[in-house]
Amino acid sequence: MIKLIASDIDGTIIGKDNLINTKNIKAIEQLQSNSNVTFAVCTGKSYAVFKNTCSSLKASYGIFGNGNQIINLKTNEEIYKVLLDNTQVNLCLDIAKQYNLHTHIYTESSLITERLEYMDLRNSMLSQNKIFRKHRYKNCP
Repeated sequence: MIKLIASDIDGTIIGKDNLINTKNIKAIEQLQSNSNVTFAVCTGKSYAVFKNTCSSLKASYGIFGNGNQIINLKTNEEIYKVLLDNTQVNLCLDIAKQYNLHTHIYTESSLITERLEYMDLRNSMLSQNKIFRKHRYKNCP
């Protein structure tokens, strides 16, 4: 017996156009009204980023920050939360800079990111279709 269905938000329920497909909303509403199955949303981003989306989806639970925060969305009770401390954040940033990595830091209320020139170049090339990746696997056409 299925008790919980959890779905990713980014690119799954919400399309690349940042809109929620009405078929998804209807399916979620039907699931919740016709069964005892609990619906949860999952994302690598913070609750602050998706708070309004979660309320429009009427999800019961949310798993945010790749699992570092779980919230009962019906009661706003925080069930679980583990955040990095300042020392850990600074270590991550130092490593990212050492390897020229692009970082996104989600706080409880905002997103902090560094603008890096190579990211601008990569995004420009992607938008001009100059970068293509093909994945080939054995026994696949």
